[in-house]
Amino acid sequence: MSNRRLKLPLFLTAEQTASVLNVPISTVYEKIRQGKLPISPHGKPYRVDRDGLFRMARSMNAGGEA
Repeated sequence: MSNRRLKLPLFLTAEQTASVLNVPISTVYEKIRQGKLPISPHGKPYRVDRDGLFRMARSMNAGGEA
């Protein structure tokens, strides 16, 4: 597990997610609406599951589709 991952909370805000992915926050909200980011089932404000985000990134790097 990377040091960067360990320093992040288990559930990320949209702002934190945008920073990790290096994308605009509007992209994060768009991907949440499309169901393409793993969010916490605990309602709003949206929280992105850190471990799910990193799993998704690994599968994309391995040639998978998110």
